[in-house]
Amino acid sequence: MSSEEEMLLVGGLNFNTDKQVLEDHFSSFGPISEVVVVKGQETQRPRGFCFTNFTNPEHASDAMKAKNGESLGSHQIHVEHVGKSGRAPEGMPLGPRDMVTDRVGGNQGYGSGQCDS
Repeated sequence: MSSEEEMLLVGGLNFNTDKQVLEDHFSSFGPISEVVVVKGQETQRPRGFCFTNFTNPEHASDAMKAKNGESLGSHQIHVEHVGKSGRAPEGMPLGPRDMVTDRVGGNQGYGSGQCDS
């Protein structure tokens, strides 16, 4: 993630929500460099949250303000900044680089996670 990018944590997702739906849902705010859908290591199933990287921090802030508490599919989602460190907010100790993921775009060198192309 470049120093200009801003990462958002999106929680409360329906387990069937895929990376394309998320990219479509957030891309109206500006360019997205990466969407990382987090999966359980043992089950390989989505865990109900993702990380979304915007190429512009202002776009990320706009998306967070507009989409936090909104419905996506049948679920109310929660959107918050992760911050420049790439670490998740308190209560979620791991960032996307430490998780099994299904991602679109961006650096494919993240940790030892698994991705579905």
